Amino acid sequence: MDTFSKSGVIVRCLRCGAKNNIPRERLNDTPLCGVCGARLDELIIQCIECGTKNRVSENRVFERPYCGKCGAPLYRGDVVTVSDDSFDTEILSFPGPVLLCVWRPHCMCSRIILPAVERIAPKYGGGIRVARINLEDNSRIASRYGITETPSFLFFKNGSHVTTLSGAATEDDIERHLAEIVRNE
Repeated sequence: MDTFSKSGVIVRCLRCGAKNNIPRERLNDTPLCGVCGARLDELIIQCIECGTKNRVSENRVFERPYCGKCGAPLYRGDVVTVSDDSFDTEILSFPGPVLLCVWRPHCMCSRIILPAVERIAPKYGGGIRVARINLEDNSRIASRYGITETPSFLFFKNGSHVTTLSGAATEDDIERHLAEIVRNE
């Protein structure tokens, strides 16, 4: 979405480039471009394997889409392991939302929540980076963000720290925070 107008949201069509003013009450519908008729809720995802650009409806991005040409998955959805040294490159340079799980190997709650983090990663189609950092080996990041408890979840958007969720959290709690960050564009 490009910008907000007084009556709605301006959405640029990915097919023809036209700007469309969508009234706020119609944002939950599937709006069409007023010039070429294309759906305005489509995303273009480039295949990692063959480079083909695929159009994927925004509501289907969580269904793990495949490339229409080569059949490869359009995203991997892996959890990235980061360190103090790779933090800026992997987290702060990512152009979008990031979930960073701060954990300790000897913390029972951390060991319980890590499989949930692994389940969350593929759901977001690579549009959200999901990462983890071991607190015992990487104390600089913990002190930088005031992390004293594990597990803790740091949420970033476009390189900026948005919020932190500390202590035992459920998979639903984490996803609720992610959804809020994605919605607040």
